[in-house]
Formats: sequence, C-alpha cells, structure tokens
Amino acid sequence: MVARRVWTGLLAYKLPVLTDALGIALPRHHDAGDDARAAAQVMLAALKRQGTATLGALLAVQGIRMGSYRSGVRQGCRYRRAARRKPYPDAEPNTDPDNPFYGLTVCFTGSLPGMTRAAAAGRIAAFGAGTVPHVTKFVDLLVVGGIKPHQFAPGAKKTGKLAKAERLRESGHHITAIDAEEFYELLAVAQG
Repeated sequence: MVARRVWTGLLAYKLPVLTDALGIALPRHHDAGDDARAAAQVMLAALKRQGTATLGALLAVQGIRMGSYRSGVRQGCRYRRAARRKPYPDAEPNTDPDNPFYGLTVCFTGSLPGMTRAAAAGRIAAFGAGTVPHVTKFVDLLVVGGIKPHQFAPGAKKTGKLAKAERLRESGHHITAIDAEEFYELLAVAQG
C-alpha cells in the first residue's frame, strides 16, 4: 500500500516490479531472505522519497493506517483518505443500435490523450456500451491507450489486460483491441 501511494504510475506493485523500477537487487524472488532485504530497501527508499525518518511518520504523511494481527485475525493496512470509485455508468438502452458501440462491453488499458477513463466510459455509455474494469470473456472491445515502458512488469512487453485479451482470443473468444486513435475515430462515427 505504501508503494502505491509513494510511486504512482506503475501498472503493478509486486515486489519484482518495484525492485526493478527502483533499481534494487532481488536475486531470488520468493527466497525469504532476498524478499525481506528487498522489501526493507523499498521501505527505506519510500522514507527517503517522502523525507520522513520513521515508518509511523511515513504512514501519517500518506494517510495509511498500519495493519495488525490480533487473536488470530489479520487486519490489513487501510488508506484513510480513499474516496470510493464511482461505478461506470450503465449503457443507455434507447440509443441508435447502428452506432459502433451499441451493445458492446468495453475495457480500457493505458491512458487516453485528453480524456479520463471515466469520461470515456460516460461517452460510450450514451451510445449503448458498458464499461468494465477488467478483461473477461465477456469483453468485446479493449481500448489500448498510451503506456510508458517503465510501467510494465519486468520482462513484460504489454499490459496484463492486453495479454489476457490475446489469450482469450486464442481460446476462441472474440475480443477486438484498438488503440486510442481508433477509439476517437469510432467516437466520431457514433456522434454522427
């Protein structure tokens, strides 16, 4: 949770991704000693980046309540300032069924130039499309926006959503992947 607050913009926050992004050695992932050393170095880097001297001060700056373990029950860390994400808007059923978005289930990955995902979801909902946060076999269209290479997991050449869409396509599901430019072209067609 600390890493998500301190280093925004990564697509994943698993230990190998963090160590790679921060230039911290992780010789053998899942080796208890190597993982512990790497995790400690990540925390030290977070302390330094935030200009804090203690873990308590770092958590206070980030608005995080430390997790606990009491009577055999684990209570995870919590971000105290988090606003609940608004759900994506429902698809408008009374729209032109001939527009290119009508009846589609859409997922976004990466960033769209000049538009947030929420705004994009609102625009296509007006044309009868629904938006989901994750790729599943029910997704019809994956919109792949701009992605910076440092956001990938180590060794990855594409986002997890795009990789999953490709796996689903290989197993017979019909998922179309388009880039941001094609998305904007479809929006123009839908708007008439």
